[in-house]
Amino acid sequence: MVLPYYNSRYIRLVMVVEGNARFEMVGDVLVIPASHPITFVATGGSNLRLVGFGINAQNNKKNFLAGKQNIWRNIDKEAKELSFNMAGREVEEIFQKQDESYFVAGPEEHRWPAAEGER
Repeated sequence: MVLPYYNSRYIRLVMVVEGNARFEMVGDVLVIPASHPITFVATGGSNLRLVGFGINAQNNKKNFLAGKQNIWRNIDKEAKELSFNMAGREVEEIFQKQDESYFVAGPEEHRWPAAEGER
């Protein structure tokens, strides 16, 4: 899984070459405008291969919303309290626990009970 992020200027055009994925982004497109958060989660137990290119990449900054290099680490404690409706100290503890950057293990897929005779 690619951690959720957004690009400050870069517009990305992506084509799925192989595999299945769930895209967590409003809408059903793979033109990812600058400043729109996105994450890629492979599904179906197969490899996911994407091919993409960007437009307007000069001076772009990739801003992660989670992970070791997330943008929340640079925001004042008071702003965190207002954004998350909880104590800023608690928000900081949650974000400081994240050790990974860019790629992380994805959520496990829901497993349905085995049909009769299957294990």
